[in-house]
Amino acid sequence: NTSSVTDVITFHASANIGAASFVVSSGAKLGLSLAQAALVSATGAITGVGDVVITMPEDTVDNTETALIKVDLEGGNLTFDLGSADNDTLVLASNSSIDLAGGTMTIDDGVVDFLTNAVGFSNVGSVVINSGIKASVSDILGLNSLSGTGKVIFEAKTPTEITSIISQIGNIIDTSKDVPEFFINVNVTGLSSSEISEMDTSIANLGTSLSTITGQNVVTENSSGVTVEQFTVTESGGTITFGGAKTGDIAIT
Repeated sequence: NTSSVTDVITFHASANIGAASFVVSSGAKLGLSLAQAALVSATGAITGVGDVVITMPEDTVDNTETALIKVDLEGGNLTFDLGSADNDTLVLASNSSIDLAGGTMTIDDGVVDFLTNAVGFSNVGSVVINSGIKASVSDILGLNSLSGTGKVIFEAKTPTEITSIISQIGNIIDTSKDVPEFFINVNVTGLSSSEISEMDTSIANLGTSLSTITGQNVVTENSSGVTVEQFTVTESGGTITFGGAKTGDIAIT
C-alpha cells in the first residue's frame, strides 16, 4: 500500500480491487481514485460509518469525466477532490447514488455535476462548496446547511421553484460564514409561451432578491440566454466599492 497518506487508506493504481466491496469503519477514511471508485460502484455501493475521499486527477483532454459513483454511508462524510487547476467537471453517470444519512459532502477544486443525468443525493446534511456543484433546486434546498467559497449552479423549471429559492435559501446559509455564489438558469422545455414569459419575469426578479439574502454575487439567465449579474455595492468614507465574481469595467448611466 505504497500510496497511503496519514489517516487515509488508499490503494495503488495497479491494485486489483474490481471485485472488492468496501465497508468503512468508524474513524476510518477510505481514499479512492475516480477510476477505482467507479470500478467498485459497478458492483455495489461503498458503505459504512466512516469517511470517503474520491480524487480525480487533472483532466488534460476536455476537462470533463463521467463516472458511476455509489456511496451509502451512515453519517460518514464524502469528499470529491478534483484536479488542482480547478477547471475540471465530474459528471455523475445515470444510476449513481449518494446517501450520507446526515453526513457532509465537500467538493474541492472543480465542479461535480448531479444535474446532467438527473442524479440526486439524499440524506446529505451539509454541503461545503469550495469549488462548484450543479444540482437540482430541490436537492439544494433539502440541505440543512450550505457553505463554502465556491458556486452553486442550478436550473429552475417552474416559477414555484424560483419562489422557493427566495423563501428557503436563507434557512440553509449562514451569512456570518462563507456563502457560495449562485448561478441560476431556466429550463423551459415543454412550457407554453405564457409559462415561459412567467418564468422569465420570475428569474429577472430573482437575482436582486437572492443577492440581498446571501450578500453574494448572483448570476441569472433567462430563456433567451440573456445573463444578468448582480453586484454588491458598499460605501465607506465617500468611496464606493463594487463586489462581484467577474472583473472588468463597470459603467454607471
